[in-house]
Amino acid sequence: MRPFYQSALRLVVTLLAAAMSTMAAESIVVADVTGRWERVSPAGQVLTRYQILPVKEKFRFVVSNPFVPGTLVLADSNGKPYFSKICKVPDPCQGVFEVPRPMPTTSSTIPPALRRAFKPVIEFMSHDDTGFVNALGNVPSAPQGGALLDIVLAVSGDSIDLCESFGAMNPDHYLVRLSPRLPSPPLTAQLDWTGACPAPITMKGLTPGIYAIETTASNGGTDTAYILACSPEQYTTAKNEFREISVATEAWVRPRSDGLTIQGSARRGFLVGYLHWLLDRPGTGTPGADKAGKRPQ
Repeated sequence: MRPFYQSALRLVVTLLAAAMSTMAAESIVVADVTGRWERVSPAGQVLTRYQILPVKEKFRFVVSNPFVPGTLVLADSNGKPYFSKICKVPDPCQGVFEVPRPMPTTSSTIPPALRRAFKPVIEFMSHDDTGFVNALGNVPSAPQGGALLDIVLAVSGDSIDLCESFGAMNPDHYLVRLSPRLPSPPLTAQLDWTGACPAPITMKGLTPGIYAIETTASNGGTDTAYILACSPEQYTTAKNEFREISVATEAWVRPRSDGLTIQGSARRGFLVGYLHWLLDRPGTGTPGADKAGKRPQ
C-alpha cells in the first residue's frame, strides 16, 4: 500500500476511534422531571433532576398520581435540551424507552459560559453528600424562594451588603439568618430595608463561603435564597461569572412548542449548584472559605 494511502487510512482509523470514544463517553443529564420516571435497571430507581445517564439507558413512566402528567427533559453534556417526553394522564406512556443520542451541535450555538461549566457543575452536584447543594432541585417541600435573589455578594470583615439580594424585596424590618453549608448555628442580624442601597449588616464570625439566607418580615412572612459570600479580591470575578451563567440559562425557561422548556425551579437549582461549584472549584475558590462549608474556628 502506498504511503499516502497508509497515512490516509491511519487518519480515518484515528478519527473513527475518537468519534467512538466521544460517543461512548457522552453524558446525558436529566434537566427536568415531573411525575415518576424509573430506570429499568436497577429496577425501580427513580430519575431525579441533574442525574447523569448513559445513552441507551432504559427507563419507563410510572403513574403515581392519576391527576399529574409526567414530563422528562434531557440535556446533552453542553447543557442543551434535546429530548422531551410528555405523558398525559389519563393516557400515560406505555412501555420502555431509551435515552437517545443527541445530535451533534456546533459550539457557536451554545453560550460559552454554559459550554464551559455545565458538565463540571453537574458532576459536582452529583457528588453532593450533604443535601445542601441539591436541596432546591429534588425536594418538593424545599423553600423555592420568591423576591430574595440567589447571588454573589462581597464580605468585608464581619460585614456584608445585602442590597443586591434584596433588590426586589418590599421595604420592611427583617430578621436575617445566614446558615452555612454544614450544620452549624446560623448567624443572625436585623435589617431595616428601605428599598435603597446600601443595605449592610454585621454578623460576628461571618467569613467567605456559601450560605442559605432566610428572611422573616414584620408580618411573619419568610423568604429563602442562597448567597456566595466572597472576599473583596474574588468578588468581581465570581459576580461576573455568575451573571454570565444566569444569562446563558435564560433560554431554558422560555416557552417552546417542542416540549424542551425547563421549569424555573430546575434552572434555579442548577444556578445554586453553580454558586457552590464556584466556591469549590480547584484553584479559584474564595480565599478564607472552608471548602466543606464550615466556618473557620
